[in-house]
Amino acid sequence: MTTPAPSSSSDPSAPIALRDSETIAFIGDSITEQNLYSAFIETFLMSRLPGKDLRFHNFGWGGDTAPGGAGRFARDVAPIAPSLVLVKFGMNDGRYSAPDEAVRGIYLDGQRALADAIAAMGARQVAISPNPIDVGGRAYLEPYNATLKLFSEHLRRMCDERGIAFIDLFAPVLAVQERAQRATPGFTMIPDGVHPNEVGHFVMAHAALERFAAPRGLGDIVVDGDGVTASGPAKVANTARAGAELSFDLTVPFQPYFVPEPARPALALVPFQERFNRFRLDCSRWKTGRALSVRVGGVEIALIGREDGEGGIDLAALDAAPWSASGRALWNLAQQRWRVHLQAWRELGILAGDEIRALPSLPVLNRAMKDFVREQGAAMRSLVGPSIYRVTIAETDDVAIPCGELSPLYPFDPAKPEDFETAHAPETAPDSVPWRSVRFNGHALDLGAHQGNPTKCVCYVRLVFEASASCRVRLLLGSDDGISVFVDGRRILARNVTRGCRLGDDSVDAHLGRGRTTILLRVTQAGGGYGVAIRAQSLDGADVRLITV
Repeated sequence: MTTPAPSSSSDPSAPIALRDSETIAFIGDSITEQNLYSAFIETFLMSRLPGKDLRFHNFGWGGDTAPGGAGRFARDVAPIAPSLVLVKFGMNDGRYSAPDEAVRGIYLDGQRALADAIAAMGARQVAISPNPIDVGGRAYLEPYNATLKLFSEHLRRMCDERGIAFIDLFAPVLAVQERAQRATPGFTMIPDGVHPNEVGHFVMAHAALERFAAPRGLGDIVVDGDGVTASGPAKVANTARAGAELSFDLTVPFQPYFVPEPARPALALVPFQERFNRFRLDCSRWKTGRALSVRVGGVEIALIGREDGEGGIDLAALDAAPWSASGRALWNLAQQRWRVHLQAWRELGILAGDEIRALPSLPVLNRAMKDFVREQGAAMRSLVGPSIYRVTIAETDDVAIPCGELSPLYPFDPAKPEDFETAHAPETAPDSVPWRSVRFNGHALDLGAHQGNPTKCVCYVRLVFEASASCRVRLLLGSDDGISVFVDGRRILARNVTRGCRLGDDSVDAHLGRGRTTILLRVTQAGGGYGVAIRAQSLDGADVRLITV
């Protein structure tokens, strides 16, 4: 009989607090080896705790089990002397079969052996339950969630007995999956039924982060045209008003979290921005109804219209902001650090053949790679520390375009010039089109991301404006690839080109009547990327705004 390991926490349900210096190891199977949920946890904690020296290592190995992890713990994990170990096994332990008490016993024996090994070296442990699978019509997976559910329940009991922190990923992730599938039949965030994609891993990380003791969001910045106030960790100072412009210093003790683009659909599934990343700018009390340009360090990061009412805009979601550039760099460095660590630990440290092992330079290379991993951690911490930004908010004649309506795809052959002239339903029968609302990222709309990265096709973006009087609106445009612009059905621009999307490559003036005017952007796709960009400016002093139909 295995002797229980000493308790690693007096209260296993208490928030998981990190010390000022930690070496943190993840160990698990292929889902951990994907380095996604682990990387989301890593980069979030680094961004929220920039003053702590946190070093992360991922020892995930595809096909592994809890007994297998226990068997390789001394070889793989112990040499880095971790202070905290996050253990996630179970997907392979159940053998993709219905619940079996003997199989479950083997799984729990492996978890106990891991807990003993972690406790014996004086480290703390976090045990993470297996995540659910998505049956998706696969008959062989039908009984497996019942197995994984029992694994999770018994693992929780073991953790309670031993005082080990426990993170349940099974119940919350399954709840999100089932809710999304009720809303959208055919939805999946686990494409092969077992391995989550970036969206699924982000949902997993969201559930895990609930357990960690770390600051949440930066709060709200509220502007009324004469002054500005902040609630939360972010602070404002040195406010100055000059005519239709307001400036202030914005101090943040840590950076808002940057959500990588492939994971962003998860933000519609879990309240991450509200619970963990709230950082909003509310300008609804500004005295005039004109659009407002928000600049940081002289660079525009957002254009706010009257449709961005009380509650404001999500500053953490603005890709043009300097904190997003830092967050993107943090994510990229974390992925690079993992790849180098993987090569040093496994490809050269374990899997290398005798010929490689005989090279005199191999030990030198391994030491250099380990030094690189350590030094890159310091570089990552430098990206997320406290910062002061000079923010300017100014009235503008630009028209805010936060969103538009997107059509389905229609065929387009770039080798046939006549295809560029073909009119589809958005031009001929717009009321029959199943339009869907999409949001621009700044002035750009990534059509590939919304349409599944297609080739040889065309789609339409519909924008409806309302003007207080007849006027001209100047449109600055970019497209990948060709573009046509229609104003209430009349074509005012046609460019059959192959190019990347760059705002300002085209410019055209659109004449708007008083009331509503529909502008239709027809964007062709020949190959490569697919996107459109637009900026609109009212030229004659009329009040022009985008409306949502």
